[in-house]
Amino acid sequence: MDTIRGVVADYQEYLEQTGKSANTVKAYIHDVAAFASWFEQTTGDEFAPGIVDPREITDYRGHLLLRRSSPATVNRRLVSLRRYFLWAKKRGMISDTPFEMLERVRVKEQKDLAPRWLTRNEQLALLRAVRQGENERDLAIIQMMLGAGLRISEVAGLNMSDIELNDRSGWVYVRTGKGMKPRSIPLSVHIRKALQDYLGFWEQKDE
Repeated sequence: MDTIRGVVADYQEYLEQTGKSANTVKAYIHDVAAFASWFEQTTGDEFAPGIVDPREITDYRGHLLLRRSSPATVNRRLVSLRRYFLWAKKRGMISDTPFEMLERVRVKEQKDLAPRWLTRNEQLALLRAVRQGENERDLAIIQMMLGAGLRISEVAGLNMSDIELNDRSGWVYVRTGKGMKPRSIPLSVHIRKALQDYLGFWEQKDE
């Protein structure tokens, strides 16, 4: 507890020097002290800004939510902590704040989860698997997505009137694409063949 008082006292002195109101200073100090106390009780370590890592920030947020703290309270406390760690960084007490480290982890996770286009071999393997299933509709859908670059939502939103097939050319009119801008896309011979096979199968089914 003495360590917490020492750390908080230095930060409180800084806040008072910056002209913050008494109520603002009191709120910031309360939030930092509450986190420091939780940190020591949870980890068993003496609190110091340099040993806090992103996991503690995430765990503390979960702790607040489990206590049924309101979203406004949780956000306020995290903002207070962010300001405190930025102060510690400016003082040379830490090189990076746990919030900055947490943001880098999130960016990396987003990159790892970002959609990845199939390689040529993966595309061919997918087409082989679909052909083996002998499903004309699925093959037409996959060809449209691979060959014309349509998204799932765009394929799902197509009507028969959006597709134009001729002997030597073909077009698909996408009405709701990315950015909600309609566009016309030329169809390759492979896509036209898949669509013609599917349409022929559908016509036979209706007869």
